[in-house]
Amino acid sequence: MTSRFSRFCLGITFLVLGTPATALEGTLISIGSDTMAGIMTQWGQSFTELYPDVSIEIQATGSASAPPALERGAANIGSMSRMMSKAEYARFTATNGYPPTAIAVASDSIAVIVHPSNPVESLSLREIDGIYSQNHYCGSEIISSWAQVQQAAGWSSATIQAAARTTVSGTQSYFSDVTLCGGDLKPTVYRMMGAAAIVDFVSETPSAIGYVGEGFVDHSVKAIKIENRRDGFETEAESALQRELYLYFNFDPRKPIPELECQFLQFVFSRVGQAQLEAYGFAQLDREIRVATLQTLALSGCQ
Repeated sequence: MTSRFSRFCLGITFLVLGTPATALEGTLISIGSDTMAGIMTQWGQSFTELYPDVSIEIQATGSASAPPALERGAANIGSMSRMMSKAEYARFTATNGYPPTAIAVASDSIAVIVHPSNPVESLSLREIDGIYSQNHYCGSEIISSWAQVQQAAGWSSATIQAAARTTVSGTQSYFSDVTLCGGDLKPTVYRMMGAAAIVDFVSETPSAIGYVGEGFVDHSVKAIKIENRRDGFETEAESALQRELYLYFNFDPRKPIPELECQFLQFVFSRVGQAQLEAYGFAQLDREIRVATLQTLALSGCQ
């Protein structure tokens, strides 16, 4: 007898071959992450090629917009470049009587970028905190000009013009948690709505620094290495900070997963869907995580 998981994998095979397993129609609305806008659009286009009677709407207004949209039924999918906060999770659960369903779909890196003329090749977490933080919870000292950074000594005494995302951004939330020890940005930090705006700003401003998802980095800016020297030791330098990207759903556990969302998730985890991640600077999750996710979905009736 064929297992539910086997039938689920068979459905994925149909998708890989470009042959829809079933007729499908309806509308999927995705609200959330700006970082994930490109891959969500790509997945949507590929999915509607398989199912021409399906339409997909993508609204990339920031990760913070996903929880309330899901909570009130304004979206089928909430794309988030971070996990829901405890408060967001609690509000959703109180409203619906059950928690949201979170599915990790990819991993991403946050790159710290400077102008190509900047001689700085790396910064420590302590130095990044000194540049961006208002609170200095990490124990850093205030850094307001490039003259205070050893690698930039003699290059420029200009005030550092730091750019960041707004509070609706999942990238900003993650950056604050990891590099600022949960602290706040300085009032002088420029707040920008999208990653593309930060890249443009840094590329045009020699004294600037910013951070974006690694997929947004291009030849107009320079990504620098990040060294973990906050606690008195140094690890191997990395060019970016690693995180997972999520799709959130409003799945009632008392009911089967809706067919439209089920088939979309099958596509996302198919060979085609996963291969599309690379073009947007994302990486696939470990195979063990992907298999476990597929098994969980199958047991929930998504097959």
